[in-house]
Amino acid sequence: MRLFLENGLKGTRGYFLYKRVDGNNVLKELNKMGNIWVVMTVDERKAAKLELEPFNWDKCDD
Repeated sequence: MRLFLENGLKGTRGYFLYKRVDGNNVLKELNKMGNIWVVMTVDERKAAKLELEPFNWDKCDD
């Protein structure tokens, strides 16, 4: 998940980008109205689902 804000918290526009569990990519456009960030548009694109391999904890030191 990534949050991009134009001009930081003092700005009025931003984007929230993340990958859903089913593999789709989602981009939400945000606008600041007063002190509240509001989702203006949602764009979802189909993408391949990532299959993660199990992590081998035996490689880690105690």
